[in-house]
Amino acid sequence: MHVPSIVKRLALGGYRRHKLLEWVYQRVHRPRPLKHYPTELNVELTTICNARCTFCTREKLMRSGARKPGHMDEALARHVLDRLLALTRHQGVGDSDVQFTPVGLGEPLHYPALFDVIAYARELWPAGEIRINTNGIALDERRARLLADSPVHTATFSLCFIDPGDHREKLGVDAHERICENIERFLRLRSDGRPAVTIHVFDLPENRARYSAFAKRWLPHFGRHDLLALPRYVPMTTRAHNGGPTCPCGQLWTTVMVDIEGYVYPCCAGVWIARDPDLCLGHIDEPFEVLLAKLEGIRQAQLRGEYGTCANCAYLYSFVTENRRTARRVRRGST
Repeated sequence: MHVPSIVKRLALGGYRRHKLLEWVYQRVHRPRPLKHYPTELNVELTTICNARCTFCTREKLMRSGARKPGHMDEALARHVLDRLLALTRHQGVGDSDVQFTPVGLGEPLHYPALFDVIAYARELWPAGEIRINTNGIALDERRARLLADSPVHTATFSLCFIDPGDHREKLGVDAHERICENIERFLRLRSDGRPAVTIHVFDLPENRARYSAFAKRWLPHFGRHDLLALPRYVPMTTRAHNGGPTCPCGQLWTTVMVDIEGYVYPCCAGVWIARDPDLCLGHIDEPFEVLLAKLEGIRQAQLRGEYGTCANCAYLYSFVTENRRTARRVRRGST
């Protein structure tokens, strides 16, 4: 049976059944091979956002001047994609192994040339997977039609909180019902159930208590590939933890992140802090050998238990199981 179909049926039984299947799936799911890097290509097209999430570092970075609000120039965006194509070719990464996501500090639907850039990514990686993650606030009918007609495989809507009051308090905008209406309209506009839709709300007590009713609202309208997701709550604003990391970050073997100025990082968290010379690999125009050598230095340091600037990253403490699994595969030389 198709896994999302199982998820849908069990989710109707409530939170516990949903998490049980999620646990089983994580243990039987075959992860992407590690022999080629990078497979997850993330590009920050904009730092402009229409929400003020309390769990995001964006507001603090903007107030301090560490990051600036703006859009990546479309010519630079295309150049970045060209360079990423050259990098994947240089590394022997096949098109079907590539996952491209326009993601960063900003809301991607605010980027004027978003769907042109997505179409260009499809030209470069015809067999690759394209994803988009949006808060859904700006998904008016025009954008919904563009998204429905785009080559995007999966559109993830970060609703984050089930209760409108919780949503308003944590995201700093009174838009919960508008987002739900936008998602419902998008579901009607799609043809053949594509792009697939994932609605995610954080796995928090306030959401667990309301999950059954939430699932019953959405799942009857879902297609075969659509999902409700309950990801961990990762407060990127929290930079201090008890103890220290116990294993390297798995993103170091899968991910490349490029910010709106063209600077490259080995993880998505790189753009959620002020530019850090210890984490930044360099500019996208630098020779690949330079970028990859810096990356390998970070990998080897973390394998030795030396985390440096990453020691307080929320990702390391929130995805311990996934990171340990990657570290075991790396140490075994497994692909």
